[in-house]
Amino acid sequence: MDTDVWMEGNQLVVHGEWRVPDEAGPLTDPTTVVFTARRQDDPPTTYTYGTSLEVTRLSAGVYELRFIPAPGVWRVHVQGTGTAHAASEISFKIQNSGALA
Repeated sequence: MDTDVWMEGNQLVVHGEWRVPDEAGPLTDPTTVVFTARRQDDPPTTYTYGTSLEVTRLSAGVYELRFIPAPGVWRVHVQGTGTAHAASEISFKIQNSGALA
C-alpha cells in the first residue's frame, strides 16, 4: 500500500462523507462526527464537530478536518454515529523539511 507523503508545514484537509442507507443513498448528517488523528507512537488527538474549530460541516453529510501535522507517520480515523453510522481511516507521512532543519 502506498502512503501519501507531504512536506512539513502544510495544512492537511481530511474529508468524511456519509450516505444512507449505502454509498448510493443521499448524503446524510451523522448524529456525531469525530476525527481522531494519531502520529505513530503518540497519543491520539480527537476533533469533534460542534466543539473543535478544526472540524467544519461543508454540506449535508460532508465534513472536513483541517490541521497542521508534525513530521512522522499519521493515521486519521473519522467516525459518524447515530443517523449515519460509518467510519473510515487514512494514513500518510509528513516529511521533515531540509530547509527548516
